[in-house]
Amino acid sequence: LLCKAFIGHPSSSPYENVAIIMNFFHLTAASIWLGGIIVIIFLLKEGVFAKEGEQHDIYWNTLQAYSMWALFTVAVLAISGAVNGSLLIPDFHSLVSTAYGITLLVKVGIFALMIGFGAYHLVSRTMLSRQKFYKKTIKIEMVLGVLLLMVTSVFTQLQTPTLPIDKPFYSEAEISYNENLSLAVSPKKTGIQNQYEVNLFDNDRDPLKDPEQITIELKQGDQQTSFTLEKAGEGKYTAENLQLNSPGKWEATVHLLFKDLDSYDIPFEFNVR
Repeated sequence: LLCKAFIGHPSSSPYENVAIIMNFFHLTAASIWLGGIIVIIFLLKEGVFAKEGEQHDIYWNTLQAYSMWALFTVAVLAISGAVNGSLLIPDFHSLVSTAYGITLLVKVGIFALMIGFGAYHLVSRTMLSRQKFYKKTIKIEMVLGVLLLMVTSVFTQLQTPTLPIDKPFYSEAEISYNENLSLAVSPKKTGIQNQYEVNLFDNDRDPLKDPEQITIELKQGDQQTSFTLEKAGEGKYTAENLQLNSPGKWEATVHLLFKDLDSYDIPFEFNVR
């Protein structure tokens, strides 16, 4: 299982060591959970029909002991699976639009069904004190477990999703009739100098008259900052700084002030990784 963890998808994660450890725990917990169910069904089948005697006692004592292991392994499966999923799938879009993500959702669905059957067995036996033999429901849980392994095997043929190339930001907006504005942020990354470029143009793409002042206000949560752009050409204004200092969603408002004191605030939004 440890060797499998080293050569599987976790080795492609940016957090390789954590992913490999979590995958090893995941595989081990799955083996204990499904292995226990298989033992109960195939090796203790005589105890299922015995109303008393040694086989009856072995069946119920094993079921009781296995339940604690099952609870523990389910917890390990849920935690390790969630951690590895977050390490291997970069965003929600990849989860619902890629073959790897959809297969994972199917796996989670089967896992939830197995938990439902396991919870039924536990509550029925311990809290309601029902000494039923659960022949059908335990078999269903085992079949779901085998199906879960089959779905898991599909992962070996699938490539883990990757984030699309993060392109610079560019968008256009209308200021007023026959007056337009564009904002470009490049390369739109944290920790480096980003260039902000604003262009003013009419519907024929000809440059507009120069404003008295043009500033950009950046906002993310409670963090807010602003800076002034300098003219770099006809209708073109630029600035460079390190203001994009954290990933996430940013709001950029371009503030225009003209000599006749007309002012405009043009909002934009973009995401930074």
